[in-house]
Amino acid sequence: MINLFLFCRAGYEKDCAAEIQVRAAELDIGGFVKTNTNDAYVIFQCFQAGDAEILAKNISLDSLIFARQMFAAKALLKGLPEQDRITPIVEALADIH
Repeated sequence: MINLFLFCRAGYEKDCAAEIQVRAAELDIGGFVKTNTNDAYVIFQCFQAGDAEILAKNISLDSLIFARQMFAAKALLKGLPEQDRITPIVEALADIH
């Protein structure tokens, strides 16, 4: 998997993005952040396939200040509806074993 999806509080996307970039660099994993203000999530897109899984396994959620949840994902989740973000996320996770 190439994308690490992180939920955060709306308005804290930049803080969450900066935090995951630092933590990824500590693990020598390259990538870049995709986020928008007040979306309440950040996507860290890794340069190498499989690196998102390494991040998810080696960074404990409770060690992050701004992220509330995180998971590795294959494809970018775009246009998540504000009223029901969970349905497309569950569908994206259905293929993961």
